[in-house]
Amino acid sequence: MCSIIGFVNYKETKKEIISAFKTLEKRGLDGYGVFCNDKCSYFKEIKEIESKNIPDDVVFGHNLLSITGNVSQPIIIDKKVLLSNCEIYNYKELSSKYKIDSKNDSDFLLKAIIKIGKKIFTEINGPYAICYYDGREIYLRRDLLGIKPLWYSIEKKSFGFASEKKVLENAGFKKIEFLDPRKELSYNVLKNKISFKKIPFYKIKKKQTTKEKVYEKLKNAIFKRASGKQKIALLYSSGIDSLVIAKILKDNKIPFKGYFAYSQDILNPKDLSNVLRTEKEYGFSIEKIKISKTEIEKTLPLLIERVESSNPIKIGVSLPIYFASKKARKDGCKVILSGLGSDEIFAGYSRFKESTNLLKDTLNLLYQMHENDLYREDVVCTNNNIEARFPYLDKEVIEESFCLTDKQKINNEENKVILREIGKEIGLLKEDYKRKKTAAQYGSGFDKMIEKIAKENNVKQKGEFLKKLSKKENLTLGCLFSGGKDSNLAYHIMARQNYKIACLMTMVTENPDSYMFQKIDEKILSLQSKALEVPFVFQKTKGIKEEELKDLKRLLFKAKEKYSLQGIITGAIKSNYQRERIQDVCNELGLRMFSPLWNKTQEGVLKELLDDDYQVMIVKIAGQGLSENWLGKVLTKEDVINLKIINKKKGINVAGEGGEYESIVLDAPLYKQKIVITSANPIMENEITGYLDILKLGLEEK
Repeated sequence: MCSIIGFVNYKETKKEIISAFKTLEKRGLDGYGVFCNDKCSYFKEIKEIESKNIPDDVVFGHNLLSITGNVSQPIIIDKKVLLSNCEIYNYKELSSKYKIDSKNDSDFLLKAIIKIGKKIFTEINGPYAICYYDGREIYLRRDLLGIKPLWYSIEKKSFGFASEKKVLENAGFKKIEFLDPRKELSYNVLKNKISFKKIPFYKIKKKQTTKEKVYEKLKNAIFKRASGKQKIALLYSSGIDSLVIAKILKDNKIPFKGYFAYSQDILNPKDLSNVLRTEKEYGFSIEKIKISKTEIEKTLPLLIERVESSNPIKIGVSLPIYFASKKARKDGCKVILSGLGSDEIFAGYSRFKESTNLLKDTLNLLYQMHENDLYREDVVCTNNNIEARFPYLDKEVIEESFCLTDKQKINNEENKVILREIGKEIGLLKEDYKRKKTAAQYGSGFDKMIEKIAKENNVKQKGEFLKKLSKKENLTLGCLFSGGKDSNLAYHIMARQNYKIACLMTMVTENPDSYMFQKIDEKILSLQSKALEVPFVFQKTKGIKEEELKDLKRLLFKAKEKYSLQGIITGAIKSNYQRERIQDVCNELGLRMFSPLWNKTQEGVLKELLDDDYQVMIVKIAGQGLSENWLGKVLTKEDVINLKIINKKKGINVAGEGGEYESIVLDAPLYKQKIVITSANPIMENEITGYLDILKLGLEEK
């Protein structure tokens, strides 16, 4: 765990490098290195840098947490420079293979790049974020999952990069991007231009695997991350993910200590009793850390600043990690193991039960992990000067998981089937390997405590309370918006998580049978825009298959430029066809994609809408079992029951995602006004196909 920093042609570089070191100080306290004037200098303390002359051309900085040998960085060999934040677990084997005399993994990496080129990245196992400079080009690259963070920005004649976004924000950069882990960035210093090269993801091998093979890969992944002389800590909740890691460590006589933090002011946090029981049952050493309400209140602003988000889910999950890793570092640990990644590779989330393609959904979650979970855990742990390591996200474990059948991951009774079988095999009690997942923020009581603190401050929603503690907005997003129930619900979910939604984006298609976009009523959309007080961006398309994606790219580019978007929201629930194509466009434009409804049950989506008092009107039908009397109907819970009956008889999608019906939203929680339709005629084209011809409508105060 270290940090890497770079500025090119930036005014007051010395001031910004020193500021960056102070911001990122806890990522590494074992030394500081600066590259400038084609030379590297090394310092024990930040204040020593103040007397150094630093020009404003090409300057790199590195602060070190020494785990694998104390080699100062940046490293320079034959005028080639490397800065790295890496843990390469197989560097000794590769050093032997290529006859490289290496002092540690970073030293090996630079020598390997010089000797055999960048193909070495296909062989290394372990997370990394690196900058390689050959005197003309700066190359930035990350591991394929993005376990090690890296941000960059290019503005006018200046270029900057850093391990954390806040460094570039503090330096005054505006358009700051997270480096896509599946792309290598190349920056030409003389031309001040960047380009990207795509990097292929892990291989999907067409072979079958077994419980024994997965177990061996996982065991080896744990050994790699727990080897060496350093003390090992484990984020422990007693759930199957951390319990399997703990049992493997214990059975193989690898010393470790588990850490479990919980809110002491919440009566009987769900996980506490299981932590106490499993500690005794298996002979573990678990540190139970009681956290008072006062300490939580004091820590919330710090976490919001570190995680760079006031999203209540992110903050709720961050609290137990923060307090556990803080105590582990105090106890002398430099490394803490985490069970993160098990849910992604073994289908642990409840929404996987609704999946129509488990492998695709697994890949999609792995692609997105760097944006949310991994960055959160990195900055939370590094703030405590401790490195988080993830055995379930080992390259070989992931590639083996791709060979699992759906039945080895999930069945009618439970998820993570293969991991539960491994748990049984290594001697876990049935109540432990069968126990259902409880998210960390709930099992530790921290989520309830945030809610309690919010109410004591006279704020109903915890998200609203956390937003007040934040000094800045979350990501700026645009919402792909059709006016229907799904896009409205997706909008509201993300807004409640404190994301700033700057615009609504709509494709106006001429093709009523488009697979990608439904035909919309611009009058309705205009009123919804006014009700939400959020502007619209439109893009016309003829709706020709695949060609319409070019129009979508124009829409997203236009919205991104106008509103400085960092991501988009979609209301996709099941359609891989839609989601994959939108994701491809987002990747091209450097936008993140959020699909908060993905793999939710049809009934669950409708229940969520009705529980929150949405007024959803059906305006088009095209499905067996639906007749004219559904047109103009505002959905009720009784209607949902009737849709389920039709589903059993005719097989329609209860939520209408297969095009069986289309809807508009007349009112929703964040609408400032509601839409009222005073005149409309149902028009049937045949027995089961028809639409509502809306003649007169307007806005009304709520």
